[in-house]
Amino acid sequence: MKADQEETEDTMFEQIMNKIGSRGKFQRRFNYLFNMFFVMLASMPYYNFVLAMAVPDHWCHVPGRNGTNYTLDQWKEITLPREKDTAGLLSFSKCKMYVGKDWADVTSSGLVPTDHGLQKHDVTKCQFGWEYDKTWYTETAPSRENWVCDRELYVTNSLLLQQRRIGRRPVFFISIALLAAGRLISALTSGMYYVFLAVTVLSSIPVTAVFQAPLILGNKL
Repeated sequence: MKADQEETEDTMFEQIMNKIGSRGKFQRRFNYLFNMFFVMLASMPYYNFVLAMAVPDHWCHVPGRNGTNYTLDQWKEITLPREKDTAGLLSFSKCKMYVGKDWADVTSSGLVPTDHGLQKHDVTKCQFGWEYDKTWYTETAPSRENWVCDRELYVTNSLLLQQRRIGRRPVFFISIALLAAGRLISALTSGMYYVFLAVTVLSSIPVTAVFQAPLILGNKL
């Protein structure tokens, strides 16, 4: 009985919509305003966050190059070991450096670490922070807060978005407000990781609703 009643209601709704028409002023305004303009605005903070969480190419910072005439690649050859990356290619390590007792002696002699008695086992984690490739990004949240190597899961956890569809037209506006406010707060709290993570999760909840609410309403019209 319940299924028959729902089918009857759907049929009545379709009959009403056929009489009203689907190309009226309201439908056109809805399509232009909600399905185009508002969705475009909602996409900006969402994808800005993805760009802000990008992790540029990075390597251990080893002080001392400013006092030499070495290029960056030459300095990496002296101070960084090589290891296979995720693509299986041999490249400079992103998280390890050679253990140099006195880098001034190494650099002044012009010798590479293997010539100076530094072997594969003479490596350690980055001791002086990291340097970042600024070809594409001047600064991102991970590069500013050093969310790399042992802290790379910070980025992964921040990108675990808990998305739910929680409503239609009223929730559409609420979702935009929550998303914009949450992204603004997260941009200001990257120095406080747990606050940043909490704000990111909370502001990510309405993301799906922002995109689905206009679609659902549009299908009903």
